[in-house]
Amino acid sequence: MADHVRRFGAASSSNDLDGNRMIAFRSLVTGAPLRMELQLEGSVITRLPPVALADPAAETCAAAMRLGIGLSQASRYRCAEDIAAGRLVALLAATPPAPGGGRYIPATGSFHPG
Repeated sequence: MADHVRRFGAASSSNDLDGNRMIAFRSLVTGAPLRMELQLEGSVITRLPPVALADPAAETCAAAMRLGIGLSQASRYRCAEDIAAGRLVALLAATPPAPGGGRYIPATGSFHPG
């Protein structure tokens, strides 16, 4: 089991996110972390778990996922190699990402397909 999952648990729904740490993209406009956008029963909901790191650079967020710092939302294409290599694994099957997103956590973590 991945290090982050051992420490914080395997989030299986949006209700489990508060028990995890998030690697968030930081808005260049406001400087605030961007919330995760998830689908639940046909509606889009947003969540912002406790933030461990917020950065505007996708590569910084991807590196933090690989290090096991926390859960993040990222595109499939960015994480495909890490998923294939087992460095990221799926989470949150009950709440798929809103169109255009995906949730990932390090292996030292896990990933949710977007």
